[in-house]
Amino acid sequence: MLRYALRFTVVFGLVVVTPAVAEAQGGQVSGVVVDATVGMLPGATVTLIGGPEGSLSTVTDAAGRFTFAGLLPGVYTVTVFLSGFGEVSVDGVEVAADPVELPAITLRLAAFDEAVVVSATRIEEPLQQVPMSISAVTGPDIERRAIDDLTELARWTPGLTVVDQGARGSNVVIVRGLHTDALNGSEAAGNNYNNGVATYLGDIPLAVDLRLHDIERVEVLLGPQGTLYGAGTLAGAVRYLPRRPDTERRTLEVRGDLFALAHGGAPGSDAGLTFNLPLVSRKLALRGSFDRFADPGFIDYDYLLRTPGVSEPEPDLADPEAVAANLRSEPDANTEDTLSARLSLLWNATPKLSALFAYHLQDQRVGAREVNHARSFDTGRYVSAHRYLEPNDRKNELLSLELTWAPGAVELTSAAGYSRFSAQGQRDQTDLLIQAFGIGGLLPGTFPALERAQAVDPGVSVGDLTSRFRSFSAYTREDSREERLNWETRLVSTGDGPWRWVGGIFFNRYDSSGTSFEYAPGLSAFSGVTPILSGNLVSEPVEYYSLGTQAVEERALFGEISRDLGERWRVTGGGRWFGYGIATGNLTEFPYTPLYNSPFTDYASDDSGALFKGSLSYRLDGETNVYFTRSEGYRIGGGNNYRVCSDEELALLTDADPANDPPQSGCIYADQALIRPDTTTNYELGLRRSWADERVTFSGTLFHVDWTDIQVAGLTPFSAEPITLNGGGAVSRGVELASAASLTNALRLRGSWSYTRARLSVDSPGLLDGGADALAGDRLSGAPQQQGSLLASYATLLGDDVAFDVQYGYSYVGDVLTRIGMRAGGETLPAYDLHNLSASVSKDAWTLTFYAENLLDEYAVTGVRQTPDLIGVTEYGFRSRRYFANVLAPRRAGVRLRYAFR
Repeated sequence: MLRYALRFTVVFGLVVVTPAVAEAQGGQVSGVVVDATVGMLPGATVTLIGGPEGSLSTVTDAAGRFTFAGLLPGVYTVTVFLSGFGEVSVDGVEVAADPVELPAITLRLAAFDEAVVVSATRIEEPLQQVPMSISAVTGPDIERRAIDDLTELARWTPGLTVVDQGARGSNVVIVRGLHTDALNGSEAAGNNYNNGVATYLGDIPLAVDLRLHDIERVEVLLGPQGTLYGAGTLAGAVRYLPRRPDTERRTLEVRGDLFALAHGGAPGSDAGLTFNLPLVSRKLALRGSFDRFADPGFIDYDYLLRTPGVSEPEPDLADPEAVAANLRSEPDANTEDTLSARLSLLWNATPKLSALFAYHLQDQRVGAREVNHARSFDTGRYVSAHRYLEPNDRKNELLSLELTWAPGAVELTSAAGYSRFSAQGQRDQTDLLIQAFGIGGLLPGTFPALERAQAVDPGVSVGDLTSRFRSFSAYTREDSREERLNWETRLVSTGDGPWRWVGGIFFNRYDSSGTSFEYAPGLSAFSGVTPILSGNLVSEPVEYYSLGTQAVEERALFGEISRDLGERWRVTGGGRWFGYGIATGNLTEFPYTPLYNSPFTDYASDDSGALFKGSLSYRLDGETNVYFTRSEGYRIGGGNNYRVCSDEELALLTDADPANDPPQSGCIYADQALIRPDTTTNYELGLRRSWADERVTFSGTLFHVDWTDIQVAGLTPFSAEPITLNGGGAVSRGVELASAASLTNALRLRGSWSYTRARLSVDSPGLLDGGADALAGDRLSGAPQQQGSLLASYATLLGDDVAFDVQYGYSYVGDVLTRIGMRAGGETLPAYDLHNLSASVSKDAWTLTFYAENLLDEYAVTGVRQTPDLIGVTEYGFRSRRYFANVLAPRRAGVRLRYAFR
């Protein structure tokens, strides 16, 4: 039903919204647009709003002039926008029969950040005046720079890192180096819930890697934000702010993108439309946005099994006939097909009361991982040696209602949201089972095939049978579901006095469940053992099954209050009082060895506490603002819902005899049951400065973060299932710099650089894989110590009314450790840099852009699975493929077209 509803809405928008503007005799509005030096400004977009036309747009000519003719009598508003200048509106333009010549409209030149107004503090104010560490990118800037998602945005944001491991997994978001997990891949991250960085879609917390279409702006807040937002944060927050319906402007925009990948085959595309439909003037409006992104992929899967359980995954690769008989190839397997849709309805019930209803959908289907086996299996840079395709389908939905009441000196906002997430995936699991268990770990101590073999040759071992089972392979099937109900109500002061405050209450209910099956085709026929799942014999070769559940309920009271002390000083204090309860459950079965099954085990925990924030800012003059902030962050704990290993199992784990393969067993050590909450204390000293009548801006931050009881991803000792462990503590120190300059009306520069030194502060015995120790001073994993960017843009006019804009972007990402301190087999991933180039031409309602991302086709590794000591390892006659690398997307070149019906 939803699909048909979306189609109907699109057709409805096309039919109703598209205006047919006919030139007719009538009134006329003309004017000229200048800058502060009374220089004429060509290429500015001028929009006339009001009257039966809804809205009309034009572009100023070479002399900065514009004209609207054939207007019906009425009262209009004129808005003027030009990149790099603040938008200006002229209200109350009365049109009758006589032409109207407006006074010269002056645009004020501003650097990149100066023109941005943010609401991070819940009060709208210019970015350069906000006394906190925040970056923001506006919707027009996102469109001009073709920023598709948070991964691309992070390259221009100091202090923010997104580990890009392809669309199949959840990209890891890191703020100020606060990350300890190995860069093993992010499939176990699920929907990135509770990862330490909160993401908001509008006023609703939503864990989603959002594709950026029809966005007003994106705000990135560095440091804990629990005193301003309902969702508590450990390290920072990201706010996606969609464009709201406009009750006056009737618009329709269509867009299309056709591109090619340097190492791919077929072209890719990205097409969509956005409409805005006023239903009742100044009262009711509907807005919709629909986009379809199709990435053709560039990773070849050249070692896929033709018939699992029969075909040999590792035939004689030098024999073409043996290869053709057992293996097949899937070129460009890592495709992506993503549907994004958003519908929102704004109702201004009264001048003081409004309601915003919204529905958001992001449905993503990915064909395979973005990896290679170049070092472990001698493949090419864009070739995977996995034996099975590894698709993953992910779907996010959000239904929300936001009520706003503004009676005068305060504004009350109440936002409620219900979201759902689902994912279904498949992975090659062969190497884990071969290396960690062998057939002896998957089957009982004796079984028919072993007995038959030993009857002929008493010296035959289980390991010998593993070597003889040449068609052995395994794959997983995972299914996960999440539901989340949020409600946040806050009251914000809006007066002009010395006091500013915000207070709110927050409720969150989160429920998740997930199942995982592992299949070993041909294992039953080879061994003579029939698996038993949930007490029943099954015909499918299921060798592992797990069910996990989690339920979290959070409540919080939060707020901040600020006081201006004269014209220069401002002091701020804030607090958060919270409580939560969490219940987890897990069931694990091993159908070939049910003796080691773990029945459903549940674990419950709760906690409560308080966090505080203090800030002091000082405005030296009208162009300089200095601030100091101390804030506290928090991430909830919980439990690893597995039973504790028995003494017998622990004895098998430490058995050095290679003939005794340890069994699969869903158990943990006794000290791994509890997951303690981890906390941060953040200190930062910041400066914001502008020069030359705000043509040049600068922001800089020095920070120090103390992180205690750090949560680290780990594995169960037998079955290698993901769990969470606690370590000791860590410290992150560094500097974040950003600057922007308008050198001329046409030429603008922007740059950023950050340095982060994140280290363990205490020894952490047994923290790493295999029980390896991590020591004080060890560098944390996942984030570069240095990253930087440079963006240059040049805009001019070709002829009288064609705007030309060229942009060049450079970004640098420093080297990254795959594991803390390079211990337990960790390594250093080399630094890399990227170059982007685009050129656009615009006239009236259309914009045509030619672009190239990763212009020089840079090859880079962004993560690895396992450690280099597995390279060249052979187990039971099979060459290990457990070690593989995530790779950066190659050069993408294409053309975009955007057309706006007014």
